[in-house]
Amino acid sequence: MSRKFLNPKTSHISRKLSLWSQLRLLRRFYENRGPLCSPYVEAPVTLHFGPEETTFYVPRHYLPSQWTESDTAARFSFPDVDSRTGHAVVHYLYKQTYEIPAFQIKQWVNRSRFNLKAAVLVFIAATDHDLAGLQLLAKCEINDSSRDLCLAEVLNVIDEDFSRLGPDSWIHEFVRHKAKTAFESDRMVFTNEAFLQDVNNTALIKFVMRCVINLYNTQNTNTLDTKESLTEVQNEPEPEDAAPSDDFSTISCPESEVPAAYEPIIESSCEIAPASPHITSSREWETSVLAPESELEIVDRVHDPLGPVFCDLMVESATIEGPAAVEGPVAAAPECQSVEAVDEEDIFGGSRCPH
Repeated sequence: MSRKFLNPKTSHISRKLSLWSQLRLLRRFYENRGPLCSPYVEAPVTLHFGPEETTFYVPRHYLPSQWTESDTAARFSFPDVDSRTGHAVVHYLYKQTYEIPAFQIKQWVNRSRFNLKAAVLVFIAATDHDLAGLQLLAKCEINDSSRDLCLAEVLNVIDEDFSRLGPDSWIHEFVRHKAKTAFESDRMVFTNEAFLQDVNNTALIKFVMRCVINLYNTQNTNTLDTKESLTEVQNEPEPEDAAPSDDFSTISCPESEVPAAYEPIIESSCEIAPASPHITSSREWETSVLAPESELEIVDRVHDPLGPVFCDLMVESATIEGPAAVEGPVAAAPECQSVEAVDEEDIFGGSRCPH
């Protein structure tokens, strides 16, 4: 099987031709694609701020779309925006951050008042020319600059430019919140002579007075509500004692005892007379002690089942053992058993009380 070998000279020439053809194709591609389109080769547009028309240069692609959709001019004029505020607008278009130009402030000038004034003007310019991002940054700067200022100073700063705001702008809400905070910290803040002393804008004065009236109305309403609630609490009737119920589970029953009506009967039936030489049996003692009563009454009384003891005093064979009776102290007799000591068998079996 034969093999064909390429000539080294021929292969080198062919590679050169292929590279040359590729370069020609690339050159034709770049020549036919048209002019270079780059935002950096375009001439910047000019922005003119204030009545003196201070000029700032900004590339067109930095401008917001709502500015260039209907206007292809290379010149934009903002006569209602001063040059310092114009610097903040241009810096935002370049960097998307908030910045005001550096300036020298005299020592007697309050820097917070100056920063608040600049932030209010930037907020108005951003609102009028549809720069939502710059508007948000201006709100933050207004809050930071007014933190160390009292209500009277804030009103004095925004007095001149308050009429340029809309009917219900964010600045209105800011002033309302500032007045509420001052009123909560000092109820007499609106009676101060400095309050509204340096305010000349009629619209601002009317708005602030509406805020003051609303604050006092809210306070009075809360006070009346508090008094009414206290009165209702005081007038509430005291809870009456609950009527006794028929819940027998709550009744504490006393311990079972023998009715007191039977105690004298038992004591009299169990009483043992003093020893006497003339009485030799229980029958004789029974007759002598209970002579006024009949035997039937004695038996009924002794055998009463409700008594605590069962004593059979009718047995004639029972005799009292012991020494002969002598004159002297009465001999003590043993007591009868109680109900607890006598079980059921003793009662119904007829056992006698121990003597």
